[in-house]
Amino acid sequence: MRIKDIAAAAGVSTATVSRVLSGKQHVRPEVQEKVLDVIKEMNYSPNRAAAACVRKNPVRSG
Repeated sequence: MRIKDIAAAAGVSTATVSRVLSGKQHVRPEVQEKVLDVIKEMNYSPNRAAAACVRKNPVRSG
């Protein structure tokens, strides 16, 4: 299951789902509740390995 699947089921963008999961940016309470309900219904859990890959900064040569 991917964020894209949660977004489609909740009727929101993948960015909105990401913001709800990270809790870093403001999301309207009713939208946040809707996304969290879908996450719970679909038994979603983030893929930690994929998240770790995204967080790694590439080495810059300079």
